[in-house]
Amino acid sequence: MFGACRAQAQILTGVQTITDRLTELYHTHLRDAEGNIYISFSTTNSVVVGSSTLLIANDTLVGYGSGSFVAKIDPGGKLVWTSGFDSNIEAMAFTPDGNIMMTGGYNFSFYLYKVDPDGKVLWSYTEGTMGGAWGIDVIVDAEGNSYVTGTARSSGLFGILLEDVCCPDHDFLVKFDRNGKLLWCRASSLNQYTYGRALAFDPQGNIVLAGQYVYDMKIGNFTMPSHLGWTSAYLASFSPAGDVQWAREYGGNAGHCQLADLVIDTDGSMYITGGFNHTATLDGHVLTTQDDYDFYVAKLSPTGDVTWIKNSGSAGQDKGDYLLLTSDGLVVTAMIMGDFTLDGSQLTNVTETRAIAAKLTKDGDVVWLHDFGPVDFFYTDIYYRKGYQLLKISDHCFSAGGEFNGTLLPADSPPILSKDNDVFIGTISDALFDQPNAGDDVVVELCETGETTIALPATTAIEKLWSLTKGTQPTLTPAGANAVNISNIAYGETVLEWIVSNCAVSDSKRITIHRTPQPEQPAISGLTNYCSNSVDHAPAIVSNGSDVTWYADPSLQTIVATGNTYPPKATTTLYVTQKNDGCESASKRVDITVNPQPPPPVVEPAAGCASIPLQLQATGDDIKWYRDENTWSEASGNTYTVQFPDAGRYIFSATQSQKGCESDKTTIAVDIRLFSPDDIQLSNIVTPNNDGKNDTFLIPTFGSENCLGNFRQVTVVNRWGEVLYKNSNRDFQWAPGDASVGTYFFKVEFEKQKFQGWISVIR
Repeated sequence: MFGACRAQAQILTGVQTITDRLTELYHTHLRDAEGNIYISFSTTNSVVVGSSTLLIANDTLVGYGSGSFVAKIDPGGKLVWTSGFDSNIEAMAFTPDGNIMMTGGYNFSFYLYKVDPDGKVLWSYTEGTMGGAWGIDVIVDAEGNSYVTGTARSSGLFGILLEDVCCPDHDFLVKFDRNGKLLWCRASSLNQYTYGRALAFDPQGNIVLAGQYVYDMKIGNFTMPSHLGWTSAYLASFSPAGDVQWAREYGGNAGHCQLADLVIDTDGSMYITGGFNHTATLDGHVLTTQDDYDFYVAKLSPTGDVTWIKNSGSAGQDKGDYLLLTSDGLVVTAMIMGDFTLDGSQLTNVTETRAIAAKLTKDGDVVWLHDFGPVDFFYTDIYYRKGYQLLKISDHCFSAGGEFNGTLLPADSPPILSKDNDVFIGTISDALFDQPNAGDDVVVELCETGETTIALPATTAIEKLWSLTKGTQPTLTPAGANAVNISNIAYGETVLEWIVSNCAVSDSKRITIHRTPQPEQPAISGLTNYCSNSVDHAPAIVSNGSDVTWYADPSLQTIVATGNTYPPKATTTLYVTQKNDGCESASKRVDITVNPQPPPPVVEPAAGCASIPLQLQATGDDIKWYRDENTWSEASGNTYTVQFPDAGRYIFSATQSQKGCESDKTTIAVDIRLFSPDDIQLSNIVTPNNDGKNDTFLIPTFGSENCLGNFRQVTVVNRWGEVLYKNSNRDFQWAPGDASVGTYFFKVEFEKQKFQGWISVIR
């Protein structure tokens, strides 16, 4: 069925089918980075998935209830698991953490599932108690939030009463967080028959909703008019908070314009595809059908202006189904029902419903047009897409999924005949795949280790062959579908040639491995403990070795300095390496501590007497004492006992140290004086008559008393030399008692001086 085309043939390989004697319906599929396929389909009977049989216990209607399944198939075509769902899974999207969001609907109920790669449902959200809804498309942002669109049949949706929604069958856009919490819900208003069809993120992270409507419709503050009951397409942009940024309508007043898919490029350009009949107007571009429904694909500006549009049709129903962006163009898949011409490329002798694909440049020029074979006829409707769904593996190699009804012609296996309407997945190449030899050869630098794992640049490689062109043969073992472990690599240079068949096209690539002995850890010298008040003037930490690098983390990701010296700045831990011929040593850990300067100590004020030891006291840690302006310490400890030969003012300072850091000085002035005889007052009369005046003999405290040293004793004797009173307590008081009136001799002794005299007792 392939007439003329301006490119080489497209190749279908690696086909896996889901088949039985009855009808199977394809819904959607995903392909992960390892090449595993997750495919959603419906069946009514036990089916064979690849080489494994899936048993269905009960008979169900096609595409409903327990007839809906998702299967995981590994890169080798082996069935890993199959899980049944209560809903047709119409769309799937990967989350940032590697799980899968799935959405769909069944029997007027909306479903959203989060499923892990092993098929376990992590959480689900179901909505159907207020009239029902169907999930049609889902996308996931970098935070794991899900955005779902589809169609609902109630103004009360997801527990929210939608303002101005009057009638059944209206679109919706809902946002869920990564844990399944409903964050917001938006819907058009004014009338019924509005349908959400596809979602995509623009470069700014806004969500663009593609859909279609029949009667007057309002989205946010944007109103779009009806066209005499004809279906029109629309686009609307929402912020992540759900605010409408802009909205555009595409249609006409003399025909239907349906929209099936939307993709957005990195520059914000948008591409849409779908079908129309009679006459449709898209931003001033008038399209007219040849017969029934025709196909269109268009490029739009970031604000929805049409840049270019291509359309074509056969004598039957034709419509675009899926879009796929590559770095150099756009691939669109479609369903046609007759001879088809697109921009000069033709498909002829088409007598049944066929699945086709076309690749266009981003300027709209057709690169190739290809017929992939018959599919079961299903009338043109917004819910059913019969063209193949393609997912990008590389710019010229695609994962394909869809249905076939007749003969499928893989390039690497015999023809496959369907039993009724069957489902398949496979790989399609247009023979312009990412060739292994494109760009620079792979060069691997190994430091000491004699093994490495190399990821293969073509992830769908069917065949991988290796040959040695230089060095000693290493050991090669598979490391999954798209990588190889290379071990027992000799020191020096090893060169391998990698030959790969990717999407049935072979090429080769050179891989050069340099293995270098790992140098020793560098040696570190110099201080690693510093004080904050001196770190700016501290000597640098020194590392020996060549090409020295100082890292902030043990994983050696963040470089803070290079070279053999590092000036300390703050408390930190560094990891130091050296390199030899690009080979980096193991890291040497260096703990740098910059301790804070402690506050000056508290020094008690002090004064004393000449020739009398005086104790200076300070509160703090590791106290050092300095005299005058001296920079050397005279003593250490919290107390410092000094003795002065002469009276005068003496200057002392003290510091404290913590963790090796010395504080600023606390300075005090110490006044030293001599004893003055005028200070002491000695009584010479005692009148023991209990009148409170001169009843006892005592010495009051006097100013320079501390210059006399310690008090020794007081002695009182009569005139015959008999001791009447003796006391060693400085606070003595002699009461004559029954001593007779007369004169007595006394002697008061201090450590440094003695006083004596006569005292008279008078009654």
